[in-house]
Amino acid sequence: MALKLRTDQKTIWRRIRNLERARILEGREVVANPYFIGHQPIRMILNVANHDKTKDNVISQLIHVDGTVLILDWQGPTLHLLLFCEKSERAISRKIGLVSSISGCDEPIVLRNSEALGFYECKLKASMKDLLIMRSLRKNPRKRVQQIAKEVHLSNRTVERRISALTANHAFFHMVRMGFQNVEGLTCSAFVFYSDQANKLTGDAEVASRLQRLVFSATKGNRISQFTFVCRNASESEEMKRWLQTIDGIEKVMMGLVTKYILVTDWLDFEMEQMISRQVRRD
Repeated sequence: MALKLRTDQKTIWRRIRNLERARILEGREVVANPYFIGHQPIRMILNVANHDKTKDNVISQLIHVDGTVLILDWQGPTLHLLLFCEKSERAISRKIGLVSSISGCDEPIVLRNSEALGFYECKLKASMKDLLIMRSLRKNPRKRVQQIAKEVHLSNRTVERRISALTANHAFFHMVRMGFQNVEGLTCSAFVFYSDQANKLTGDAEVASRLQRLVFSATKGNRISQFTFVCRNASESEEMKRWLQTIDGIEKVMMGLVTKYILVTDWLDFEMEQMISRQVRRD
């Protein structure tokens, strides 16, 4: 991160602590790469039918759909969901159908694989040691190696070696609990659709250079990128949307104001316990 932002690690940690004190970052946890646990990432953008009357109920139902990881509630009818689905086409189709039915959206935008944005494919096979270490880190990514080693009954050296392997193979990543209600200004989320990959490289660089209060970006997709950023007011938000639409190669911009950020990961704990149980039976 420090290299990407052209600064040093101390500055990064100081800014993170400032965000935590301001309750903009309300916590973080370790989330398994979907490919590492035999799943596939899917993002869905959908408009809730009769949103002014039904949206809160729709969100409460989507929270309980297995595989739901993140819900971004935009002002108005739009929801953005991140889901981890089993890899079979039947399971994926069933999950998309369930979410569409709950929301009353007949034509959701569904982004899959590389277009699901931000995920590296992990080819590392999960071992019992890896699963136990990841379970230990799940709710406390800052946990010391010595404490993890004691919990999982492994040596410090083994834990360090396995964490290095997990990190190198992108087996997990950190997700933060954002307190957007504590942000001074308006939090905006934008999906940018490019005409081709060549335009995307230059377009993403131009967007990132303009966004001074960038919170999050996911630019791994071939023709789609996502940017979450803070604007001072609604006027600046509209100005930013108009500017995005003028960039060469951008075909479409979907942008909204984030009103809720809902991280849903408890089902991952159950999934990991199931994987550990299967490993025990095999051993």
